[in-house]
Amino acid sequence: MDERLRQSYCRWLLPILVAAAGILVVRVTGPGLARMWTASIRAWMPWIFCLSLAGAVAGPVMVRAAFAHGVRGEARVGESAFFRFRLRLIQVSMIGPYLALAALVPDSPGFHGLGILLAAFYAVYYGYPSKDRIDFDRRLFRVKAGA
Repeated sequence: MDERLRQSYCRWLLPILVAAAGILVVRVTGPGLARMWTASIRAWMPWIFCLSLAGAVAGPVMVRAAFAHGVRGEARVGESAFFRFRLRLIQVSMIGPYLALAALVPDSPGFHGLGILLAAFYAVYYGYPSKDRIDFDRRLFRVKAGA
C-alpha cells in the first residue's frame, strides 16, 4: 500500500513540475506572452491565495477530521478505508501546488504569490506518504492489516 500511495503522489505531482517548467520557459523565451498573463493573473492573486491556503492547510485538516469522525467508535479500521483516506489526503493537499502555477507567471509575485508558493511547498511536504507518517496513522486509527 505504501508504494501505491507514493506512485499516486508522484502522478499528482508530475504534471505540476512539467507545467512549472513550461511556465518558466515561456517567461524566459516569450516575455510578451508572460506580460499578458501577468496582467490578468495579478487581479485574481488574492483569491488564488485564499484557495491555495485552503487547499494546502485547511483541506487536509478537514479530510483528516472527517475520517476520524467517520471511524469513531470502531474497534478497527479496514485497510481499504485507510488507503482511500490517505489517497484523498494526497488529492486535497495537491490543490495548493496546482494553484501555485499561477504564482509563477509574474516576474515578482509579491505578497500573495510568495504566500501561494509557501503554501504549495507545505502541501507537497504534508502530502508525501512517508513510511513514518503512514505507520503513525495506522497506529492512530487502529488499522487492521490485510482487511
